[in-house]
Amino acid sequence: MTFLPTGRSVQEPFISIPRGTDNHDVPSYGTFWRLLTKMAVEDVAQALRGWGRGEQPMALDGNILRGSKRAGAAALRVVVMAGQTLRNVLAQERGDEGRELAAAVRRLEAEDLEGEIVSADAGLLQAPLGQKVVEKGGPLSVSCKATIRA
Repeated sequence: MTFLPTGRSVQEPFISIPRGTDNHDVPSYGTFWRLLTKMAVEDVAQALRGWGRGEQPMALDGNILRGSKRAGAAALRVVVMAGQTLRNVLAQERGDEGRELAAAVRRLEAEDLEGEIVSADAGLLQAPLGQKVVEKGGPLSVSCKATIRA
């Protein structure tokens, strides 16, 4: 399954559109929306799993979801694994306050990192994460800002 941006000139490299065909013959966003809303979330996730992997560096970053704080409950924190080239979210893992590093290590445990490039923000770049990347077969490369004291 491939998702396409709108517009004939953008879609032509991805699918063959015969000359003389107007854009009404190309599936619209609405068509995909109707299809996807009728599918089980697990089926969509399974179909998309692995899409874009192996072709781009991956970045791990801890985030707090805006608007997720409710009365008496803390805001939802997640660790996101994103593709840096395609700018797509590859995976997410819930990480409670102070537990983002553990969530990042759990996320990496589920990945095949053989030959993959993984970067992380400073809050996650700690020994357990580096050890997991190396254990799973990924290269370890660390860079620091000049303002960080050793």
